[in-house]
Amino acid sequence: MSSAGRLILVGAFAGALMGGSAQADVTRDALHPGARVRLMPRPTAGHFEHGYIRGLLVGVDNDTVTVSDRAGKPPIALSSLLSFEVANGRKSAAGKGVWIGILAGAAGGVGASKIVCAHGECEGETDYSGFVSVLFGVGGGLFGAGAGAVIGGRFHTERWDRVPLDDLGLNLEPNGDGMRARLSCTFR
Repeated sequence: MSSAGRLILVGAFAGALMGGSAQADVTRDALHPGARVRLMPRPTAGHFEHGYIRGLLVGVDNDTVTVSDRAGKPPIALSSLLSFEVANGRKSAAGKGVWIGILAGAAGGVGASKIVCAHGECEGETDYSGFVSVLFGVGGGLFGAGAGAVIGGRFHTERWDRVPLDDLGLNLEPNGDGMRARLSCTFR
């Protein structure tokens, strides 16, 4: 491998490492009392359904997490969670709407051009049916993109960032006949 190839490979690897740590820093900074959180508990023998526990974060101890919407209920053990997520704002669905609108509008435009040119209206000395199909397809796609952006912009979804459970502290886990203590330290 040439030296330029090695340099590109090392640069790509370093960029991937820096990007991952920046995401972890953003997630760790977002984890504060009052943050919106979503927890998914592990299924147990008596409770098989998956459901989220949502609420405002009160605090994270060494082995438990307390959420505000669980008034009067005990804190949740970190070892009993499948995932721990913190809200990172809302995102618009305008981008999805644009793509759906482009596809639907282009298909509708091409279909309309086939109807317009069905009885030989686009034929003469030369056949313009292909040109008319492209024209109607592009026009329909542009119209659909605009309509999709407006409609999709009206819908918003919550953006969630997963917090690695290993970054949250000390856990006690069942291990055979006894218990195993796990202390996690993250160095960044």
